[in-house]
Amino acid sequence: MRREDWQERLIEAVQQHAERPFSWGGTDGGTDCFMLAMDAAKAVTGTDPYADERGRYKTRIGALRRFRKRGFGWLEDAFAAVFEPVPVPLAQRGDIGLVEADGQDCAVVVIGAEAVGKSERGTIRVPVKTLRKAFKVGR
Repeated sequence: MRREDWQERLIEAVQQHAERPFSWGGTDGGTDCFMLAMDAAKAVTGTDPYADERGRYKTRIGALRRFRKRGFGWLEDAFAAVFEPVPVPLAQRGDIGLVEADGQDCAVVVIGAEAVGKSERGTIRVPVKTLRKAFKVGR
């Protein structure tokens, strides 16, 4: 279920992440694509399904270890465990997607015709039609 004020909260969450530098696990005041996606999910639904992972890893390898401890290969498995997959053309504002960035999967948040994410090179924007996968958040 989506919160009544989810649209305003989503805009705030995306803006806050755009202003922060990249850092794995959200350490050092930074953020990564997973933290952005979870903050967007929380903005939309009021719930962060992986709140216990915040600050628990500091590198890509550390993130992989945390995911594997939960039985996930990587982002796709983690999202599929808590969100329903949706065909990319049906992804709507507030949904989460996956795109390739810097040679690896990157979580992005649909904000309209574009999706926004965080990669090691900073904030990225991609057309929604380029998503590899999409997941429905709170609808």
